[in-house]
Amino acid sequence: MKKTFGSIMGILAMTAGLGLSQGQALENAGELVLVVNSANGIGEITKAQAKRLFLGQATEVGGVKLTPAKSKSKDMAALFREQVLNMSEQEEKSYWLKETFKGTVKFVKEFDSLDAVLEFVQADATAIACVSAKAYEDAVAGKKNLKRIAIKNE
Repeated sequence: MKKTFGSIMGILAMTAGLGLSQGQALENAGELVLVVNSANGIGEITKAQAKRLFLGQATEVGGVKLTPAKSKSKDMAALFREQVLNMSEQEEKSYWLKETFKGTVKFVKEFDSLDAVLEFVQADATAIACVSAKAYEDAVAGKKNLKRIAIKNE
Protein backbone atom coordinates (compact mmCIF):
# COMPACT_ATOMS: atom_id res chain seq x y z
CA MET A 1 0.00 0.00 0.00
CA LYS A 2 1.44 3.35 -1.05
CA LYS A 3 1.41 6.09 1.58
CA THR A 4 2.39 9.67 0.97
CA PHE A 5 5.07 11.21 3.16
CA GLY A 6 2.65 13.92 4.30
CA SER A 7 -0.05 11.50 5.41
CA ILE A 8 2.48 9.32 7.21
CA MET A 9 3.95 12.31 9.04
CA GLY A 10 0.44 13.50 9.96
CA ILE A 11 -0.45 10.11 11.39
CA LEU A 12 2.80 9.95 13.35
CA ALA A 13 2.32 13.45 14.74
CA MET A 14 -1.29 12.72 15.64
CA THR A 15 -0.40 9.54 17.54
CA ALA A 16 2.88 10.60 19.16
CA GLY A 17 1.14 11.68 22.34
CA LEU A 18 -0.67 8.36 22.65
CA GLY A 19 2.48 6.35 23.43
CA LEU A 20 2.29 4.36 20.20
CA SER A 21 5.37 3.37 18.24
CA GLN A 22 5.60 4.56 14.63
CA GLY A 23 4.73 1.07 13.37
CA GLN A 24 1.69 0.84 15.65
CA ALA A 25 0.54 4.31 14.62
CA LEU A 26 0.59 3.46 10.91
CA GLU A 27 -0.98 0.06 11.44
CA ASN A 28 -3.80 1.41 13.60
CA ALA A 29 -4.55 4.40 11.38
CA GLY A 30 -4.19 2.53 8.12
CA GLU A 31 -7.33 0.38 8.13
CA LEU A 32 -10.56 2.13 7.28
CA VAL A 33 -13.98 0.80 8.22
CA LEU A 34 -17.49 1.76 7.27
CA VAL A 35 -19.98 2.42 10.05
CA VAL A 36 -23.77 2.56 9.72
CA ASN A 37 -26.72 2.97 12.03
CA SER A 38 -27.63 -0.44 13.44
CA ALA A 39 -31.18 -0.03 12.04
CA ASN A 40 -29.70 0.00 8.54
CA GLY A 41 -30.08 -3.34 6.76
CA ILE A 42 -26.80 -3.24 4.85
CA GLY A 43 -24.15 -5.75 5.91
CA GLU A 44 -21.36 -5.23 3.38
CA ILE A 45 -20.34 -2.98 0.53
CA THR A 46 -17.71 -3.08 -2.20
CA LYS A 47 -15.02 -0.43 -2.56
CA ALA A 48 -16.59 0.57 -5.90
CA GLN A 49 -19.99 1.06 -4.24
CA ALA A 50 -18.40 3.08 -1.42
CA LYS A 51 -16.57 5.23 -3.96
CA ARG A 52 -19.83 5.97 -5.84
CA LEU A 53 -21.61 6.83 -2.58
CA PHE A 54 -18.90 9.17 -1.33
CA LEU A 55 -18.58 10.86 -4.74
CA GLY A 56 -22.32 11.56 -4.79
CA GLN A 57 -22.90 9.24 -7.76
CA ALA A 58 -25.25 6.90 -5.87
CA THR A 59 -27.68 7.18 -2.97
CA GLU A 60 -28.31 3.51 -2.31
CA VAL A 61 -26.67 0.11 -2.37
CA GLY A 62 -28.73 -3.02 -2.95
CA GLY A 63 -31.95 -1.06 -2.50
CA VAL A 64 -30.82 0.37 0.85
CA LYS A 65 -30.75 4.20 1.01
CA LEU A 66 -27.47 5.58 2.38
CA THR A 67 -26.40 9.09 3.35
CA PRO A 68 -22.58 9.37 3.41
CA ALA A 69 -20.82 11.41 6.07
CA LYS A 70 -17.16 12.08 6.79
CA SER A 71 -14.82 13.94 9.07
CA LYS A 72 -12.98 17.06 7.90
CA SER A 73 -9.76 15.58 9.33
CA LYS A 74 -6.93 15.94 6.78
CA ASP A 75 -5.40 12.62 7.87
CA MET A 76 -8.67 10.74 7.40
CA ALA A 77 -9.26 12.45 4.06
CA ALA A 78 -5.83 11.37 2.82
CA LEU A 79 -6.42 7.74 3.85
CA PHE A 80 -9.90 7.77 2.35
CA ARG A 81 -8.68 9.22 -0.97
CA GLU A 82 -5.94 6.60 -1.11
CA GLN A 83 -7.88 3.53 -0.04
CA VAL A 84 -11.41 4.13 -1.33
CA LEU A 85 -11.40 6.85 -3.98
CA ASN A 86 -8.01 5.97 -5.49
CA MET A 87 -7.50 9.67 -6.20
CA SER A 88 -4.93 12.27 -5.33
CA GLU A 89 -6.05 15.38 -3.46
CA GLN A 90 -5.87 17.36 -6.72
CA GLU A 91 -7.94 14.74 -8.58
CA GLU A 92 -10.62 14.86 -5.89
CA LYS A 93 -10.74 18.67 -5.95
CA SER A 94 -10.97 18.59 -9.75
CA TYR A 95 -13.81 16.05 -9.59
CA TRP A 96 -15.87 18.21 -7.21
CA LEU A 97 -15.19 21.34 -9.27
CA LYS A 98 -16.46 19.62 -12.43
CA GLU A 99 -19.55 18.34 -10.63
CA THR A 100 -20.26 21.83 -9.31
CA PHE A 101 -20.04 23.34 -12.80
CA LYS A 102 -22.26 20.58 -14.24
CA GLY A 103 -24.84 21.36 -11.55
CA THR A 104 -25.00 17.72 -10.47
CA VAL A 105 -23.04 18.02 -7.25
CA LYS A 106 -24.31 16.07 -4.23
CA PHE A 107 -21.88 16.98 -1.47
CA VAL A 108 -21.13 14.51 1.29
CA LYS A 109 -22.01 15.70 4.80
CA GLU A 110 -18.81 16.79 6.58
CA PHE A 111 -18.32 17.16 10.31
CA ASP A 112 -15.60 18.79 12.40
CA SER A 113 -14.93 15.75 14.59
CA LEU A 114 -15.22 11.98 14.70
CA ASP A 115 -17.70 12.31 17.57
CA ALA A 116 -19.93 14.52 15.43
CA VAL A 117 -19.77 12.01 12.55
CA LEU A 118 -20.71 9.14 14.86
CA GLU A 119 -23.52 11.17 16.47
CA PHE A 120 -24.94 11.75 12.98
CA VAL A 121 -24.74 8.02 12.20
CA GLN A 122 -26.46 7.21 15.51
CA ALA A 123 -29.30 9.63 14.75
CA ASP A 124 -29.88 8.84 11.04
CA ALA A 125 -30.82 5.29 10.01
CA THR A 126 -29.53 5.98 6.47
CA ALA A 127 -26.12 7.33 7.50
CA ILE A 128 -22.83 5.70 6.50
CA ALA A 129 -19.38 6.96 7.50
CA CYS A 130 -15.80 5.94 6.88
CA VAL A 131 -13.46 6.06 9.88
CA SER A 132 -10.20 4.43 10.93
CA ALA A 133 -10.61 1.04 12.59
CA LYS A 134 -8.77 2.29 15.68
CA ALA A 135 -10.94 5.40 15.96
CA TYR A 136 -14.06 3.26 15.60
CA GLU A 137 -12.95 0.87 18.35
CA ASP A 138 -12.10 3.76 20.68
CA ALA A 139 -15.25 5.74 19.91
CA VAL A 140 -17.94 3.07 20.10
CA ALA A 141 -17.44 2.32 23.76
CA GLY A 142 -20.76 3.35 25.27
CA LYS A 143 -22.35 4.38 21.97
CA LYS A 144 -25.46 2.62 20.72
CA ASN A 145 -27.00 2.29 17.27
CA LEU A 146 -23.67 1.77 15.46
CA LYS A 147 -22.43 -1.21 13.49
CA ARG A 148 -19.35 -1.83 11.41
CA ILE A 149 -19.90 -3.22 7.92
CA ALA A 150 -17.50 -5.13 5.73
CA ILE A 151 -15.77 -3.57 2.74
CA LYS A 152 -15.48 -6.24 0.07
CA ASN A 153 -12.94 -6.20 -2.70
CA GLU A 154 -14.67 -6.49 -6.05
